[in-house]
Parts: sequence; structure tokens; C-alpha cells
Amino acid sequence: MGSDKALLNIRGTSMARLLATRLRELTDEVLLSANDPLTYNFLGLPTVPDLYPGCGPMAGLHAAMLRTNRPWILLLACDLPRVSTEMLNNIILRAPGFDAVIPATSDGRLHPVCAIYSRTCLPAIERGLRASDNRLIRLLEEPGLQIRQLTAAEGDFSDSDLLDLDTREDLEEFLRLSKF
Repeated sequence: MGSDKALLNIRGTSMARLLATRLRELTDEVLLSANDPLTYNFLGLPTVPDLYPGCGPMAGLHAAMLRTNRPWILLLACDLPRVSTEMLNNIILRAPGFDAVIPATSDGRLHPVCAIYSRTCLPAIERGLRASDNRLIRLLEEPGLQIRQLTAAEGDFSDSDLLDLDTREDLEEFLRLSKF
């Protein structure tokens, strides 16, 4: 993208504020994973720095798990403008009985940065970070963890709900087609 996706302007508000607002509808504890907290002061959220800097979303999930006592962490990347509170709630509702619930688009692509993780994943996450394997998807291979891959039909969402903005072209297309 060439710039901080969390600060992208989406019809007058930053992506970070848009998503934080949606998350606040679901929980009273929203943590921001960031190594530069001053950049996001405007959100008024507690900022959690990575203990494993440079290791991506897995490091952010790890730091959040260590920061909170909550049994579940809903991980949400900052570049998913179409994720709704309804979709996130549907993921949450399907969590009991699993260690994580990860949505999948119709092409089978998993979206581990829009998923819910139980604290039971913490040892596997720490093993991955220590081994420099910071792919969240590796949790699918972890013995003993029950990971549910949630299809769009099961979770009542569409592929477009998981649209991520990786390029300026993605952003322009989203803004052009969005009824936002």
C-alpha cells in the first residue's frame, strides 16, 4: 500500500477508527497491537507492543493474549473495511468447542487475521514465534488444537466481507463500489 493501512481515510474516518467502533459494539475491551503507540493515540485504546517485533499478526495476538485475562481474543487486521459486527459476532458464536475459528472464502482461502482464538492456542503461538514460524495458519497443523474453518455459508458472510486492502487499486475499487 505504501502507507499505514490503519490510517487510510475511508469516507472521512480512519480505517482504525472504523474497525475500533465495530469492535466496541462487541466487547468492552479493545486492544490495539502496535509498536508505535503515539501514532494511534487518537483512538483512546490501550496499545500493546509486540514482544517479538517484526513477526506480524501472530506476535500481536501473542502480546494481546499476555495482556488480557479474557479467554478469547478476536483478532482483526486493520485492512478489512467490509467486516461487519454481524460477521464478527457469527464467528464468536461458533467458537465454543474449538480453539480457534477461522473464516474461509469460497476459494478455500483462510483468513486468520479475522478470526477468534482461545487462550489454549498460546503455547502453540509461543512455539511458533520461538521457531521463527510466525504464520498463524500453522495452528491448523498443531496437534491437539481444534481449529474450525468457517465457510461463508456457515458463518453467514460473503467473500466480499473479507476484502483486504493491499494496494491503492484495492482501496480505489472499494471506495468506488462501496455503499459505505
